[in-house]
Amino acid sequence: MGPSDGRKAGRGSGHRRSHREGHTLTVPAPTRAAAPRDVGIDALRVAAIAAMVCDHLVLPEPLRNAIYGWHVPLFFFLSGWFYPPGRRPIQELRGRWTSVGRPYVF
Repeated sequence: MGPSDGRKAGRGSGHRRSHREGHTLTVPAPTRAAAPRDVGIDALRVAAIAAMVCDHLVLPEPLRNAIYGWHVPLFFFLSGWFYPPGRRPIQELRGRWTSVGRPYVF
């Protein structure tokens, strides 16, 4: 790493600096790539959303009963599937209050 490549040695910030025509451009360090999506989970989400829409339509009673028994439990299952393992319930309640509860009440 030399003085001509636009980076300064000894910096631990993870940013590169580029000097061009008297301007300083800060480029953020690359972040890690997102995990690949699970097509099976995405298919379950699509099925749950479609069932929720169908449940709110006027449907024949047998079809409505067939959908009613599994679409809400599927949403709960998917929510639990993605719950972060190290997060405590009190952290979840505070986060949900901040993002959903407070705007709903106020």
